[in-house]
Amino acid sequence: MMNHIYKFRLISMTMLCLLLSCTTPNPVEEAKVEMQKEYHAYFDNTISMIEQYNWVLSIDIYDYWYPEGATVIDFVNDLETGIQGCRRLSKEISTINIDDERVISAKQELQQVLKEISEDLVSLVDNPTNIFEIVAESRDEEFEVPEIIVHALSSLQNSIESKMNISNDIVCMREDIIRNKRLNKEQFIEINQSILTMARDSFLHHFQNWKEVDAYFDQETNYLKDSTYINNMYQFFYASTEAMTKLKKHNLYDEQTTQMYTGFYAESDAYCEPVNKATDNVTTIYKGNGFVIDFYSNALDGEGELYWNVYSCQENNGDLTLTLKKSFLYSKNNYSASIKTPDEKYIGEKYIYKSLSCGENSYAGIHISNKGKKYAEVWVETEEDKGFLRDLYLCPEVIDYLVSNKWRDK
Repeated sequence: MMNHIYKFRLISMTMLCLLLSCTTPNPVEEAKVEMQKEYHAYFDNTISMIEQYNWVLSIDIYDYWYPEGATVIDFVNDLETGIQGCRRLSKEISTINIDDERVISAKQELQQVLKEISEDLVSLVDNPTNIFEIVAESRDEEFEVPEIIVHALSSLQNSIESKMNISNDIVCMREDIIRNKRLNKEQFIEINQSILTMARDSFLHHFQNWKEVDAYFDQETNYLKDSTYINNMYQFFYASTEAMTKLKKHNLYDEQTTQMYTGFYAESDAYCEPVNKATDNVTTIYKGNGFVIDFYSNALDGEGELYWNVYSCQENNGDLTLTLKKSFLYSKNNYSASIKTPDEKYIGEKYIYKSLSCGENSYAGIHISNKGKKYAEVWVETEEDKGFLRDLYLCPEVIDYLVSNKWRDK
């Protein structure tokens, strides 16, 4: 009888596992369905711009002007060709439908140039005496396309080309699709490649009569397949989550006790005065379970240094006593960081933060060392800082030190 019960339980558990495996959403498959649905929303506008750009790029100005090599005498004998050519080109340019300020401005500039030149030609028709002056000066010279038309047309071409960014569409789609998904790196890579493949197939099909379309697409998107880029992007999207997961696992983070602040230095006798957030050095402060991290970075454009200090923290009637336990210094280069040797002369020093009420500041403290009051630092509570957590993820020694609990040592 007992054997039957065990068998029944085993079969039931097996069926339950199979059922769960069938019903658990696969984030990669979900993403593939979403990208098929959303493709047009991301790519149609760029495809339209490329079509219009190719048309504008293919414009032969002599189709709207006098034939190449025409002389001044040819021009004065046929003013109507110039008048109608300018009007025709202006009308065709008006069909460009790209909602971009730079493109619209360049289009209007070209139309204005064509309007003014056609009006000048009409004026010559109405006042033929002016024609004799032109002929007398340069009768047999070539009547070239006015430089102002050439320049305005080139500006229009350049403005449209600057908006043709198929790789940007791919990145935007990927960011939106993965925004609320929890992915490992393999799943991230698969979704990235699936979007690239779908976009390439559709792009080549749409522009199948364009001989260089495959070369153009590959040139624009090759960097999206680069392993360094993929690794950096995965860290950009998920490093903050990975750092948070590790802290949670070791009971170093929970929503009730963890707080983040932005710290601004102020004069010790004016700590409640507003500080210049635009110019003052800004420190990010992470208050966890029994410890505090303060973090400062001078890494501009992803390159520079990262400074970390880990303190043990005791709280008494709202006041904080911080003891500096460990300092870390890193050299950062975009999405990687290498550890350096910091100056540790302040290790063991204590800092007291008195709880104050300073207007909009949710927490403020006078920063006092064991050698006496030095300066004030205002702490303004902020939301979870993903940039801070991404940089923390790049610095595993900091996380390992926290996990080791060495900061608890007396």
